[in-house]
Amino acid sequence: MRHQQFRSTIGSIGSRLAMVLALALATAGVAVGVGAPAQAATTTVCANLGVPAGWVVTHAQMAPAGCGYFTKYTITTDLYNGMSICSITAVPTGWVATHAQVLPDCANNNRLTITSNLYNGMMVCAVAPLPTGWVATYAQDVPSCSSNNRLTITSNLYDGMTVCSVWGVPTGWIITQTQTYQPSCWYTNRSTIRRG
Repeated sequence: MRHQQFRSTIGSIGSRLAMVLALALATAGVAVGVGAPAQAATTTVCANLGVPAGWVVTHAQMAPAGCGYFTKYTITTDLYNGMSICSITAVPTGWVATHAQVLPDCANNNRLTITSNLYNGMMVCAVAPLPTGWVATYAQDVPSCSSNNRLTITSNLYDGMTVCSVWGVPTGWIITQTQTYQPSCWYTNRSTIRRG
């Protein structure tokens, strides 16, 4: 009986140690900077290790347990229209931000609402390059984009149209005339473009 209790106690301690070791190894796997967390859509990483390519930060906790003095990021590859990300990582290519606000849950960086559902005349925050083939036709300063301009964008391009060229001119198009300090482009350049 005593031998059986001893084996049961050892087995219980062994399984607890195995669980602690597995947790420590999983943490070490992230801590050594694995290129991308294996088969996970969402995980955490300490800020000093960087965010793997293709991942975005959805939450940032300053000085949490397990990261020392570094911020702990919750990161994901699971993108969907209307989700929020922290501006600690860039808006993914082909996506735009429709709202920006500085919040503590992003370590006092902008929390961005993003979408890949683009349409002519939509308004976006100027926090990332415009998707390929899109131009800004109007720019204004509004609170819903934090300290960034709100742009009206379109992909409906035609010869002789005017755009806010500081936010880019698509490949294959050239500027034929520029007016500086234009209020409709938030006091930047408004340029006339045509196919090159």
